[in-house]
Amino acid sequence: PPPPAYLSSAASFVYTRLVLGITGFPYFYRLFGYEMGLERGGGKVGFIQQIPKTDGEEHCTLRLATDDDIPFLFELYLHGSQRYLVSCVRDEQTWRYEISGRSPKNVNNSVIKIIESVSGGPLGFITHPPYCWGGMMAATSYEIKPGVSWASVTPAVMRHLESTGTGYLAESGKDQALDTFGFWMGSQHPVYEVIPDKLPKTRDPYAWFLRVPDLPKFIQHVAPQLEKRLSASPLAGHSGELKLTFYRKGLRLVLEEGRFAAVEEWKPEPDRNSGDAGFPGLTFLQLVFGYRSLAELKFAFADCWTKGDQTPVLLDMLFPKMPSSVWPLS
Repeated sequence: PPPPAYLSSAASFVYTRLVLGITGFPYFYRLFGYEMGLERGGGKVGFIQQIPKTDGEEHCTLRLATDDDIPFLFELYLHGSQRYLVSCVRDEQTWRYEISGRSPKNVNNSVIKIIESVSGGPLGFITHPPYCWGGMMAATSYEIKPGVSWASVTPAVMRHLESTGTGYLAESGKDQALDTFGFWMGSQHPVYEVIPDKLPKTRDPYAWFLRVPDLPKFIQHVAPQLEKRLSASPLAGHSGELKLTFYRKGLRLVLEEGRFAAVEEWKPEPDRNSGDAGFPGLTFLQLVFGYRSLAELKFAFADCWTKGDQTPVLLDMLFPKMPSSVWPLS
C-alpha cells in the first residue's frame, strides 16, 4: 500500500514493500509504528582559516556536471555506496534528473560538480546546495576514483568550497562573511580521515524514522547478507535457536550450520526474562539497521538485555553497528 495519507507532504520518504522511512516531526511518527533507526545527515566542520593556501596552480579543478558525465557519476556513486549499510539506489535517469531535470526553485536542488585533473580526466565529484547554510559552505557528497589519493584532491575541494560560498553570500546581498566549511557525509567518510585536524567540529547524525510492517519477512529477505556476515565471523557454521522478546511480541530465529532455517513470530511468556534477549518497543530496529550497537542499546535501555555469553556475540556478528548514507529521491 502507499504511505498513509496523514503523513505530511513536507516530509521525505523512503519506501519499499518491506521498509518505510520518513523524516519529519520529532517523536510524532512513533505514534504510527516508526522508530528512529537509521543514520541521517551529520558531518564535520572546519574554519575558513584552516583551509590551506595553494602554492601555485591547482592540481585539479571543478566544473559543473553535464549529462555526458552520468556514466561516470553512476559508477563512482555505486562504488562509494559499498561503504554503507544502507544507501539510495540512483540509476542514470535519476542522475539526469539531478543535473538538468529539477525546477530552479526546487528546495532539494544539489549542485553537482566534476573534479578533474589538469589534463582533463575526471577524478571524482562533489555535490553542495546552491546556497550557504548561514556562514558555512558544505559539500553533501564527495567521491573520488579508486586509486586516487584523497589527500591530494581534498585541499582543492576545500578551496573551491570557500570560493563558492563567498560568491553565494555576495550574490545574496547578506551582510555576512563565510566563516566555516563542512563535509556533510554522516558519521564516517574517507575525507574525515585525511584532514582530521582541519575538521574540529562534529555534528552528530540525526535519524530516519523507520517502519517494518512484517519483521520476519524482512529478516528473511536480508538473510543472505546476515549469513554472509556470520560466515566471516568466529561463529561461522553456527547452529542454534535465538528467541528475541519485544515484551508484547517476539521473534524466533533458527540457524542450522550458519543458515537460517526459520524466521518467525514468537509469543513471549509473561516473564521479563522470557527468551534469549530483550528489546523494549521497537528498539530492535536500531540494531538491525546499524544505528546503534548492542552495547549502546543496553546502556541506554535498562530493559534491553541478553542471556549467556554466546547470545550477545551472535547478535553482534549478525547486526554490527554500521554507517548509512541515504540521499533520498525527493
